[in-house]
Amino acid sequence: MARPAGAGDGFTAQDFSTLTLEPRPWVDVIVATLQEEPIGYAALQRTLDLQRAIKAMVLTDVYVIPQLRRQGIGRALIDGACLEAGLAGCRALFVQTGLGDADATALCRASGFVDRPALGPHLERAL
Repeated sequence: MARPAGAGDGFTAQDFSTLTLEPRPWVDVIVATLQEEPIGYAALQRTLDLQRAIKAMVLTDVYVIPQLRRQGIGRALIDGACLEAGLAGCRALFVQTGLGDADATALCRASGFVDRPALGPHLERAL
């Protein structure tokens, strides 16, 4: 599957298998297929919201190949992510869309996500 624009160096197939299939995977991935070919995915990371004392997941990525967008695949992936989070005992699913990505924001709102107050800047430190 092609990587989305702005993707990093990427993972090898072995990296991906290790990160998703080990006993405690970094990420859960839901893959949408058409005729056994991957056409999209949603990635979930487990987290704890310690202030509210709840288990939660973060929907870190949703991607559908461009030629199949706007056909309900993204919505189905989000619904699958919600189901997966609920089955894992989570009380919330968090998502953050990119600035200016009105389509992704609209999809998330249509899928039942509500706006949260800004928590402050998101910072990153390279390691």
